[in-house]
Amino acid sequence: MRPVVLFLWVQSVGVQALACSLKAELQHSTPQNLVSRSCLSSVMLEGRWRRTMNHTLHNREIALDQPGTTVLLWIDGVGCWMLCPGESVIFGGPVEPGSSRPSADLCLMANLRRQHARIERMGESYRWKTVEGDVNGRTVRGETFLSDGDLLTLGPNVQMRFRQPSVLSASAVLRPDNRTWPRMFAAMQTPGSVDGIVLMDEVCLLGPGADAHVPCPDWAEQVILHRRDEKLWVRTPGRAQLDSRAMTDASPLGDGTVVSGDGWRFRAEVVGD
Repeated sequence: MRPVVLFLWVQSVGVQALACSLKAELQHSTPQNLVSRSCLSSVMLEGRWRRTMNHTLHNREIALDQPGTTVLLWIDGVGCWMLCPGESVIFGGPVEPGSSRPSADLCLMANLRRQHARIERMGESYRWKTVEGDVNGRTVRGETFLSDGDLLTLGPNVQMRFRQPSVLSASAVLRPDNRTWPRMFAAMQTPGSVDGIVLMDEVCLLGPGADAHVPCPDWAEQVILHRRDEKLWVRTPGRAQLDSRAMTDASPLGDGTVVSGDGWRFRAEVVGD
């Protein structure tokens, strides 16, 4: 079963957010679900897709047990992140449109094999399997277990630093190492820029502190995304709002929901289903 993949995209404060192209929205949406998904304007600026964080019609809760689900999360002022809650993720290069050959879960616009490498969570550990690549400069063709801080090289332009920042969570992070990743996509997504990937176990921490999976140094508090009944939930110790409604306790994250607090905001949108 293909893992659930969640994209965490981020918007700079006061400017339009990163987004997928409107063209792709039109190609893969009917007029009805296009309106229900997003009342958004998108433009290309400085080589990255940006669009406004307007409110949408939604309320469908985000399910983590549906194969092929992709969710975009737009977070103010941080970067473009992906959240992958599946037990394994396959990385590879793009596949020709209409091809019947299986593709990777996350495709990078790079010279990689169709299914180049797999990372798999096994309890609190992670196993890396690749047909060709390096770990800390050591050639790996096969399987190896990863340690915090390992540098993974898939190709000349694709390097990932593996981190497990919180000792209280088995979730892990992949980040570019001193270079920008090629654009990547899942399902029918338009390729987009990504600043990091969270391999989510039960919890993903957003906020300040060395234990955050998504570092948000300017935030005054942590926001917690977590699993409950195979849905994606959000909670925070401070006051927060869901689409301008006060959030008094942990709440399920819905398609199109805007979650905001004192100095922070993000928005979730299911795409590609």
